[in-house]
Amino acid sequence: LDTAVQAVRSGGLLCVTATDLAVLAGNHIQACYGKYGGMPLKRVYCHEFALRLLLSCVDSHANRHGRYIKPLFSYKADFYVRVFVQVIESQREVQKTTARRSYVYDCVGCHSFYLQKVGKHTPGTQHVAPGRGPPVGRSCEQCGKDFYIGGPIWSDPIHDTEFLSQMKEYVVNEGRYLGTEKRMTGMLTLAEEELPEVPLFYELSTLSKTIHSTCPPLTTFRSAILNAGYQVSLAHVCPKSIKTNAPPSVVWDVMRRWALDNGAKLREPDTVLEHCFAKSRPYKLILPYIPWQLWISMFLGSLLTQNLTGAQG
Repeated sequence: LDTAVQAVRSGGLLCVTATDLAVLAGNHIQACYGKYGGMPLKRVYCHEFALRLLLSCVDSHANRHGRYIKPLFSYKADFYVRVFVQVIESQREVQKTTARRSYVYDCVGCHSFYLQKVGKHTPGTQHVAPGRGPPVGRSCEQCGKDFYIGGPIWSDPIHDTEFLSQMKEYVVNEGRYLGTEKRMTGMLTLAEEELPEVPLFYELSTLSKTIHSTCPPLTTFRSAILNAGYQVSLAHVCPKSIKTNAPPSVVWDVMRRWALDNGAKLREPDTVLEHCFAKSRPYKLILPYIPWQLWISMFLGSLLTQNLTGAQG
């Protein structure tokens, strides 16, 4: 990587592929820390975490030579992860690099996660201060368990929407003779619709398993988050993902409401289940008024996810 980031001229494109996904996804934490300079977390979002670890590693190598990276497209497919980045020479931007990386606190019990910036940049200046935290207490507010700590990872956007739009336009116009045209279009569409400022995601079946509940329909859960005033999208690496800027407390309020409305009961004392249900439950799972354009977007996102999953299989 040291050679690669120096060989590319300023503003040029660098493509990096990592085929050791098992290492980046947390199966071999010692090897991952030695090769990529970060602690992996083997959680539901491990593949997006792997992408962000790789971006952080590439950026750190570029920083040593007065350069930084701008991610254009990052994706996971089959057994590998691949990132397309623009390498730009700028010592001023290199000084802000700590503000683009974060440590991740992930609850051992309920899978809530929180990000802690390594550094904090003051907009309009070159001043960067150490990050202030931690963002959590000694135990999780939702279930009372402690936390895993992973990272640092790249916590800025991993896609450039303009670049994705141009790629998708080219595939639609020129890719009709390619056997993987539908898969590429689906991948680019999902990546384009991801919330850019939201690292990592939740997975509905994992949340449901934590509180011994049936899994809510994806559209119902997304509607509840939207009704609470937050944004939500899918993630291209997982068909049942929930990527949202809602805090974990809101996510779990929605899950508790769904579980109680569908007959979930406390069965085991002094467990994650008991602690989760002991919290307040203000949110009701009612379907809000949603513009027809948004319903169409949600429906198409579901179809694209099914097509993408089928193509990968």
